[in-house]
Amino acid sequence: MATLGEALKKARCMAGLTRFEAASKIGVAPRSIARWENNEREPGFKMLCVIAKCYAIKLSSLIEMIDYVD
Repeated sequence: MATLGEALKKARCMAGLTRFEAASKIGVAPRSIARWENNEREPGFKMLCVIAKCYAIKLSSLIEMIDYVD
């Protein structure tokens, strides 16, 4: 089952970016990327839009990578 963090990590890796490179492009600390990918925190909607643009992926595609539990 893919969590939001796993989906973010997969999208970052597919974009060929390290955490440091992604953080620099997005404008956050590398630790923020790590916390999102480790499911310690979740980015807000606006930040998800920025992340998707940085990773050159549609936001809907990113969301589709997540498995939700009812």
